[in-house]
Parts: sequence; C-alpha cells; structure tokens
Amino acid sequence: MTSRMPRVTSLCMTAAAVLGTLLLVEAPVSHAQSATGDAANAAKFWETGATVHWNRRYVQLFRARGGNAGRIAAYLSLAQYKAALAARDAQSGPPRASVTGAVAGASVAVLSSFFAADAATLETELAAQRSGPRWPGDQQADWTAGEAIGRAVAADVLAYAAT
Repeated sequence: MTSRMPRVTSLCMTAAAVLGTLLLVEAPVSHAQSATGDAANAAKFWETGATVHWNRRYVQLFRARGGNAGRIAAYLSLAQYKAALAARDAQSGPPRASVTGAVAGASVAVLSSFFAADAATLETELAAQRSGPRWPGDQQADWTAGEAIGRAVAADVLAYAAT
C-alpha cells in the first residue's frame, strides 16, 4: 500500500500542474484562425490535441460542479495517456485504431463517472466529435475501435480509483 502512494501523489501533483496551466490558458493560438468552416475547426482542434479539448471540458465541469480537482485530473490524465498507448499498440493493420477516438472514449468515461449529471451531454459531445471533421492523419483510422479501447482503459482506471 505505501509503495503505491508515492506514484499516486506524484501523479496528482503532475495533474494539478496541468490543471493549473489549463486554468490560465483561455484559447490556443492558431495559424488557422483566418480560415473558415469545418476544416478550420478541425485544424484548431488538432493543433491543441485531443487531450487538451477534453481537459478543457473537465475544467468547465469542475468550475460548474466542483469536486476534488487533483484527483479527477489525475485519473483523467492517466486514462487519456493509457488509452493513447493502448490504441497505438493495437495498430495491427488497416484500418488502425484511432488514438483520438481512444482519448475521447477514455475522457468521456472518466468525466461521466465523476460528473454523472453531465453524462448525456458528454456522450452528445463525443458523438459530434466522432462525426465531425478529422485531421488528415486520422481520416483512415477506425474511430469506433479507438473509442472502445479508450472506454476499456477508463474502466480499468476507474476500478483502480475505487480501491
């Protein structure tokens, strides 16, 4: 039990640092700001990354609902990271699992666990992201496979969080 505590403490400290940075950043600087339409929105999304999108959503939920900021951010970050690794490792051939889908699936599962009242809204946001424009490097990826990987990873992370 005590050997696990330093890892969790350092993870919480890292998540708190990330959260602090996110609270200070309002909007990403984008060279695509002069473009218009879905392509511009996709470019803006990919410049900041899938994790930043969902971490910002977490900050919005935390500001509205409260909770244990460090704990939630730690488990969200852990699930996102492990989901991205699992999706990357699952690349057995075309179509490959979408890393973005894995991050999104993990994020929604974790956020829905901590903010249950917002679960339906989070699922709607995920569906919009799934059907929205993708960056060129992710267009041939299998979003559904990535999302399933992310949700499975999140279930493991949440099981660990319950102990």
